[in-house]
Amino acid sequence: MTQYLNLMDEEITLVNSFYFPTIGAANAAKQKSNWAEQPTQIASYAKEKQVCIQAGGNVGYYTKIYAELFDTVYTFEPNPLNFYCLNKNVQNANVIKFQSCLGDSHQLVSIDLPASHVKKGINIGTYHISGKGNIPTLLIDDLNLDTCDLIHLDIEGFEINAINGATNTIAKYKPTICLEINSALNNFNYSRDSVFNLMQQLNYAQVDHINEDYVFQYRGNI
Repeated sequence: MTQYLNLMDEEITLVNSFYFPTIGAANAAKQKSNWAEQPTQIASYAKEKQVCIQAGGNVGYYTKIYAELFDTVYTFEPNPLNFYCLNKNVQNANVIKFQSCLGDSHQLVSIDLPASHVKKGINIGTYHISGKGNIPTLLIDDLNLDTCDLIHLDIEGFEINAINGATNTIAKYKPTICLEINSALNNFNYSRDSVFNLMQQLNYAQVDHINEDYVFQYRGNI
């Protein structure tokens, strides 16, 4: 195990006090300065600050900020090297980490980077489910939470599946929900309308839009 961990250490780079996979460190350094305010703004819509669910965890930048705002954070990141960096970057006792995907069924999957993103410069946050593999998929409802205040999903087009795997949690606690909406939805034959139609069915309305993140609240809580 020690040898395996040492090998992973050789594949990561420290950028401004945060560890990143070396393959994406240059790209991460350009983006990192823009990350701090967004999760704080999203969290401001949560009525309470007890439990936050966040995916993908990536290397833990949003996770660490949410850990300072919520009593408990559940984060999900399937890529092994990203997850290794997340563990090094986020050592808060109130963060529970899962090396898995989120969806609406229990299955083993693989993940991959879009070829177009590799050509532009590797963005380690763009891994998406690409077929069968050995990475487990969990449902938010599997957590059987006592409460839930915020669900923030940035999982490269698989957001609808993860919401469908959270229907019991959503019906019970009416959390604030933040979803990334962009062209990654095309990976699974979804569209922007697919997301908004689902949220409307759940009786949620959009209350904010921050870059590609859309914040929704239960209509009865607005």
